[in-house]
Amino acid sequence: VWGFTSEKNIKRIIQLQHKLARAITMNYDYETTSGREILISLKWNDFKCRRNALTSSLLYKCVHGLAPD
Repeated sequence: VWGFTSEKNIKRIIQLQHKLARAITMNYDYETTSGREILISLKWNDFKCRRNALTSSLLYKCVHGLAPD
């Protein structure tokens, strides 16, 4: 749904993902820890990586007749 949206919306999604990661880890140290570092520590994929993986998966399913109608 959000894969092919404006760059502005993608930035919003990434910011939200970073805020959620901070809330889950309770790490609100904005000076020394980046949101990206927290995502890595949680072993979460960032938005763009996840989008690419899901798009690739859907493409594979389409090519092999496994996609929903």
